[in-house]
Amino acid sequence: RLSSGKRINNASDDAAGLAIATRMRARESGLGVAANNTQDGISLIRTADSAMNSVSNILLRMRDLANQSANGTNTSENQAALDKEFGALKEQINYISTNTEFNDKKLLDGSNETIAIQTLDNADEGKKIDIKLANVSTQSLSIDKLTIGGASQKTIDDVAGKFTALNTTTTTDKADIQKEVDAAMKEFDKVKGSMSAADAKAVTDKLADYNNAADTDVAKAAAAKALGGAFDKTKVTVANPNAAVAAIDSAL
Repeated sequence: RLSSGKRINNASDDAAGLAIATRMRARESGLGVAANNTQDGISLIRTADSAMNSVSNILLRMRDLANQSANGTNTSENQAALDKEFGALKEQINYISTNTEFNDKKLLDGSNETIAIQTLDNADEGKKIDIKLANVSTQSLSIDKLTIGGASQKTIDDVAGKFTALNTTTTTDKADIQKEVDAAMKEFDKVKGSMSAADAKAVTDKLADYNNAADTDVAKAAAAKALGGAFDKTKVTVANPNAAVAAIDSAL
């Protein structure tokens, strides 16, 4: 006792006292671990909160882009630039969702909906804190298919008019036909980015056929009519930025 400074050094000194002391030391150690668990839980929450705050800021920027895109003063080039940034922001949201981790545990991709934090030194389920995690992927937020691209209905009608004129042309002079083809393709460039790759290719393939046609009035006229009819079979996405605003409001 003199050398250790302890009243109880072994069970023979005081068996009951030793048992009590051992339980108290175990409780003290367990509470220390529980405190560390709680700190880890706080760190996890801060990590998830920071990532979700970034997603919220991105959604707000996307909403601003959608509102800006709805302005009738935008040109087709403006719309394309806005939609490009809009798409890049969607990719950034998915990157955050996929890569936000704490201790190699995914937090925001839906793979861990709840994480239990042990806050005391026993197995009582009531002493645990459940941290609920959100899935912030664009698919979960229902914005994965969202776009602010597309062409205005007026632009689509203008392009369709040029191709209809080409399809119904009565011109037989190949020089005049070339002017009509050039006019139609100039308008086509305004909506090409708002079409599926297959539809756009269908038109450009007919243009290639026209360019490769025999250099005669009859051959060029026939190829031009085929080119004019190709656009009627395609579908152009009509811009609807206001729908994008509503979808983002639901996601926020």
